[in-house]
Amino acid sequence: MTRGEVLRYLGWQVRDRTGPRILVPWLITAAICLPLHFAMTSDGPPSPEPLGRMVQGLYFQLACLAVVVLFHGIVAEDRTKGYYRFYLAKPVSPLWFYGQSFVLAVVGMLVFTAGFLTIFSLAVHPAWHWRLLTSGAALGLLIGGMIFAFSTVSSLDWLWMIGAVIAASYLRARFPRGESALGKVLHAVLPPNQLVDEATLTAGEYAWVAGWGIGLFALGLLVLRRRPLGEA
Repeated sequence: MTRGEVLRYLGWQVRDRTGPRILVPWLITAAICLPLHFAMTSDGPPSPEPLGRMVQGLYFQLACLAVVVLFHGIVAEDRTKGYYRFYLAKPVSPLWFYGQSFVLAVVGMLVFTAGFLTIFSLAVHPAWHWRLLTSGAALGLLIGGMIFAFSTVSSLDWLWMIGAVIAASYLRARFPRGESALGKVLHAVLPPNQLVDEATLTAGEYAWVAGWGIGLFALGLLVLRRRPLGEA
């Protein structure tokens, strides 16, 4: 019953949440690519290697914005504004409802990536680097998973995510893996945020990112199960 009920919200979640939130980074992409179009028209396209670096650098910056736009407030906004009372008025489990929202947001990162490549290729220069889908999926799973987990306990979910990423990056830089036993331990236990800007990942690296993302997602669902949405 609860699974059937939650599917009734699927169209609404795409239309009123995930869909509009994808449009924001797409519009920013178009606004950035427009002056690049005129620059390329006058100067000519760069060679493939600089063009590839340009695409990957611009994509990562905009994808970081996209993941925050798609995931922020995914649970906390409904809790603080009381929207959950309307959404869950029907006999539907919060775990299924917000789990579905998380999955749609991850898919949204892939849709954003495809749209980014299309906009860049049409406005600037053909650059169909579909390997960037790997980076989009990694960002959605790991960074989106962090925001989701933090969103179950705080309305400042994206700020907590930034703090966690900065802390992990600092500790990795302060204690390199190859220089001490502590560095090896930290490398193993810290979230692999250093991999999310990579366009290609090995199977092991992708499993590492996916494992963390799924684990954070499960942690968020556990909090939802234990902490009623009505608790501030």
